[in-house]
Amino acid sequence: MEQRLRTDLKVCLALLCGLPGAGKTSLAVALRLKKMGRHLVLNSSPAVDVGHDAVHQCPTEAVLHLCYDDVIPRQLDLESEGGQSSCLDETANQSLSSVSLWKAHRQEIIRCVDCILARLKTGKVLDITAALDEQELSHFRREVWSKVLTSMQDQIVSLKQPQPTSWAEGKQVQPASSVVLLIDDNMFYRSMRYEYYQLARKYNTSFCQVYLQCNTEVALARNSQRRNVVPEETVRKMANRMEVPDRQVASWEKHTLCIEAKGLENEATLSTVWALIAEALLDPVLPMEVENAEEREASRVVCAASAIHQADQSLRRCVAEAVTAAKEGGSLSKAELRNLGSKLNDVRQTVLQKIRTREIWPPPLVAAAVDHPDNAERCSDFYAFIRNLFLKEQQAS
Repeated sequence: MEQRLRTDLKVCLALLCGLPGAGKTSLAVALRLKKMGRHLVLNSSPAVDVGHDAVHQCPTEAVLHLCYDDVIPRQLDLESEGGQSSCLDETANQSLSSVSLWKAHRQEIIRCVDCILARLKTGKVLDITAALDEQELSHFRREVWSKVLTSMQDQIVSLKQPQPTSWAEGKQVQPASSVVLLIDDNMFYRSMRYEYYQLARKYNTSFCQVYLQCNTEVALARNSQRRNVVPEETVRKMANRMEVPDRQVASWEKHTLCIEAKGLENEATLSTVWALIAEALLDPVLPMEVENAEEREASRVVCAASAIHQADQSLRRCVAEAVTAAKEGGSLSKAELRNLGSKLNDVRQTVLQKIRTREIWPPPLVAAAVDHPDNAERCSDFYAFIRNLFLKEQQAS
């Protein structure tokens, strides 16, 4: 009979994001060690001596650490979008030849985490063989999933039901009441982080983010000392494209902590991060409601359409102002102006798509301008908000 986890298990997805070399993995390891020090060690490694006093303390959180670097081959990075592969995703019936292997690995990691959450929420132990056998996976997908689950194998053991331990004088270790899944990746685009927020909403779990602020030159210096070095050009491009978590831009990023990428292993920093996680555990992401769906959907569509229309008008104004300024500058030919207009329209569409999918949404007071078009101050605030998004996307493109 398959072992079961407790049915009231709480789960928190905690994202650790920042540039390569910022210290995400070091922070994740320190967080796990701090948890093992405060409570009973979850991975009975002989290298960790917690003492007999700790044996009688019950852990409240089990910690799993998923590092993207352990799963995605080093030769694949954000510039490998043109990479070709003859692998076939048999489940989705989609050839990976049209998608970069880098992106394909990331997509599979998300799907695997989805599976992990599904098992945790239904009280199933994270048995690697069982998890793989339950899925219809192509060779490529099975390889990625195996890497994800194997990288956390020792940690997964801590989630099993209590077993007697000889070194604990035969006493049983109580199972964790909550699981914190540390997701360790650069996640320089907000959309990358939003995928995990969507998973949290799907399973009614908690969600939080820790962003490690690190100067590009410092990150490069640290990166150069690592065993597997990320190319300098890649690090600089990530830095230029980095969309720092900001609850004013995206309300779903409310449980976010931005910390300096230094002294990550000191007690104050670790306590601050654990305080964020504890706060998030008390505030799980609410799932999409299903009752009275038609009525709410109709209302939402009307409001969203109005906001999207207003945003589109503001974005068109941004494009027109940018092209006009370029014309007045007199340094661009007609062909160059046409090319500029085309690129700016691409930026407009990108921002508009993020608003349509609610990856980004105007704050309530700003969105109120939609319902009060005669209010000059509110409309001005709305345009300033949209223009800021437009300029950020233009710089990143």
